[in-house]
Amino acid sequence: MMDLIGKFLVGVIIMSNVQQYDLFNHYGNLGYSKRQIEDDLIFTLQNRLRNMSNLQKDEYNINEDFFNKTNLFDMYDSGRIRASYDERSTEPYPTYNLQVDFDGDGVFSTVPNPNNTQVNFRPMESQSFADDKFSRNDFMSNYFKNQYETYKSALPSSVRDYLNENPWIDGMAEKTLEGHLRYVQLNKEGKDKLKGFMNEFTDQSNRVGSPSVFKKIVRTIFEGSFGFDIDPNRLEKQVQDLQGDFIKQAMYGQVNENNFIRNPYLAHIYKNEGGFSNEVYDPMNKDRSYEHLSKKINGKYVNDPTIGYGLSLNDEWVNKQLLNKGYDIDLLLKGEQKLNINHGMEISINYMNVKKDELVNFFGEDLNKPENSYLMMSLLDLSYLSGFNNDGSFIGNRMKKAVKGALAATTTEEKKSFVGNFASYIPEDLIESKAYIGYDNKNQTYEMYSEPTLAQELFNDSARYGQYKGRFLSNFQLLEMWAEGRSTASPVPVFEVELPSLNRNDNITVETIE
Repeated sequence: MMDLIGKFLVGVIIMSNVQQYDLFNHYGNLGYSKRQIEDDLIFTLQNRLRNMSNLQKDEYNINEDFFNKTNLFDMYDSGRIRASYDERSTEPYPTYNLQVDFDGDGVFSTVPNPNNTQVNFRPMESQSFADDKFSRNDFMSNYFKNQYETYKSALPSSVRDYLNENPWIDGMAEKTLEGHLRYVQLNKEGKDKLKGFMNEFTDQSNRVGSPSVFKKIVRTIFEGSFGFDIDPNRLEKQVQDLQGDFIKQAMYGQVNENNFIRNPYLAHIYKNEGGFSNEVYDPMNKDRSYEHLSKKINGKYVNDPTIGYGLSLNDEWVNKQLLNKGYDIDLLLKGEQKLNINHGMEISINYMNVKKDELVNFFGEDLNKPENSYLMMSLLDLSYLSGFNNDGSFIGNRMKKAVKGALAATTTEEKKSFVGNFASYIPEDLIESKAYIGYDNKNQTYEMYSEPTLAQELFNDSARYGQYKGRFLSNFQLLEMWAEGRSTASPVPVFEVELPSLNRNDNITVETIE
């Protein structure tokens, strides 16, 4: 059953007299590309591995750490994953046994379908479960687009305005960057072929006119550098992780209209939090030792031990939910207990809703309107990360002032003025050693810059806490979309339970004395 989740077969093609049933030759003749087959094979393999019994997983030494650290695409490329013809299958759609060399010793183990051993692997076309499809091509196209938006957001506002006013130039620039990034993925043979084609094409002056300008543009695309490093293995691992997240959610029946992949609020926060972890970790350090994670000063964990979808054990509300579900915090810190993913999902969604209510109670019901969804999404992510109305929150007094101004704005120009540019408050000619103010920069104070903007507040915090720069930049992009009048109709998802309050006084049990 799980092998068929979210897949469908397009068309019916009858073939006869196929003798060997080679996977790629046979299904290539049915219209599938090599990459489609490989993507589907990895997706199916993940389904099987994750749905194994605990006994089977122990036998193969498979655990969450295996999925976090292992790039199945890389294992496939190195010959450690293969599909062998299943003699029981029949045409026109032969099936295959999936076999894995787990230890790299040349010994392959067959990984059966744990739900039905009579159902074996055959390529099918993956359906789009969400906005981001699970094929490498679709994922990478979205990745390239995000890279371009990141690159563009760092440009001077005058340049960005020019690109917005000339969408054809904007589109050409985006495709130029994508062309460059795809080019650097090619192996040497592919690069040589492409260069040969470009030389042949651009030299045909009698066919395409004078080649000089066109040649300059084309060769700039394929020989220039935009300063982005792209690692195909890392991108493939991200595709695998997206597939894995869907599989885990499907296992617990969480896939619906407001599921964990489709809903933009969850997708935004969970992407920033780095996905799910059933073990406690330090967000800033790879040290998972009990001594490191349990260290406290003044009753607070020093290294912010975190579990699930970015749930901090320094948060009393989170701890209470874990305790209510039978977990022991000390055993979690020791690694002797693991968090059930379904519990992690439920607690994080409830936590998100409490955070949403806090924001709405403070800023007013207007924040909860659909037209302000991207503003809400950005603030919700910041509150989920650092809290709200507490020391250390990234939504401080200046950010609150800017949010209130933005919500009161009535025109696009006003909204954009409150959003501002993702840049330092301090002019370049006044920046001495640090681009941020209000922390330990003695020569620059907030009093010098009385009118805050949302983007400058984000930049200021990102300059101080560099590990969050990418996260703050993604929130800035949401704010820009909001200022332009864009929105999503998707609601913040909820579990069908009564949500408790973060205020400990509201959670005190009241006994009725008769």
